[in-house]
Amino acid sequence: MPGPAPEPALRSAAAPARRGPRYEHGLVIGAFHPPRAGHHLLIDTAAAACARVTVTVTASAGEAAPLALRVARLREAHPQPHIAIVPVADDAEADRLPDGAEAAGAADGAADGGGADGAWRADVAAFRAGLALRSVLGVRVPHVDAVFTFEPYGAELARRFSAAHVPVPPPG
Repeated sequence: MPGPAPEPALRSAAAPARRGPRYEHGLVIGAFHPPRAGHHLLIDTAAAACARVTVTVTASAGEAAPLALRVARLREAHPQPHIAIVPVADDAEADRLPDGAEAAGAADGAADGGGADGAWRADVAAFRAGLALRSVLGVRVPHVDAVFTFEPYGAELARRFSAAHVPVPPPG
């Protein structure tokens, strides 16, 4: 007669059973100048929730840390096959994504063709160019359906991608 069935492994309350990715394609953006613990948390959070993650690493001319170095560091830290680290050249103003009231004004259509709305259009175009580069290389890139950020601008960025915003609490 066989012995008793082994007891199932106990699960931590902090680690519920995962039933597969919640999102098809997540997007994480940043300059990662340099990559920090919080950036890695953001990418890992997206990786746990998505079937595919694209991380766009933005750079403009004249930055001290070369874009290729930042991309290489992130690829080394996040070798998972469902994470793509994509370099994006963006020579417009650095850190121009609006937050707070500016983001709300842009979301409400209050801005004209320039100002905050123009900055949003330029940044989103740069992120989309990074995504399109993968398509040119023969990789099927599904629609971004989730945007992961620490920042207040995340909701507006997600809206511009017709995606869910997944706010991630910053570490510490």
